[in-house]
Order: sequence, then C-alpha cells, then structure tokens
Amino acid sequence: MQPILRLKFSKNFSQKLAKLKKTNPRSAQKVLTKLELFQQNQKHPSLRLHKLSGNLNNVWSLSVTKDFRLVFTYNNMPYFFNLGTHKEIYKQH
Repeated sequence: MQPILRLKFSKNFSQKLAKLKKTNPRSAQKVLTKLELFQQNQKHPSLRLHKLSGNLNNVWSLSVTKDFRLVFTYNNMPYFFNLGTHKEIYKQH
C-alpha cells in the first residue's frame, strides 16, 4: 500500500475553500473529493491533470468539474494555491 501523498495549501486557497463551503457546499464537497482522489492516485483520468504553460509555466491544474479548477505547484509536495472557474483562474495571469 502506497503512503498517502501529503498536500500543502496556501492561505488564499484555504480562504477560498472556506468561502465556497458557505456559499456552495456541494461544490466544496466536490473539491474535497477530488483532493482525496489526487492523494490516492495522481494519474486518475477524472482529474484531467495537466501542466500549464505561458505565464503559468511550472504550474499544474486538475479539474473538479468541466469548468472548476484547482491549481498547484510541485516541489517536495503539491502546494495548492488557487481554485476557481477556468475564467477566474486564467484571467489572473
């Protein structure tokens, strides 16, 4: 049995997730479910994990839904720093 992958979260990510839990608990639960799946199997096809390019070079994205993303960098462990819709994530960079 593989050890569970440790994850780190930025303050921004944690605040956005807390807000999502209040405004849209169902979506927040989907985020938590995808994070658990990511910990167990980073290559699971439903995550649609992919490396970004351009201004987001060395950043990775995984899909919660067709339009909702979690983005992270990877050094010693995944560091999740943002979440939101495709438009919200990519308009910032």
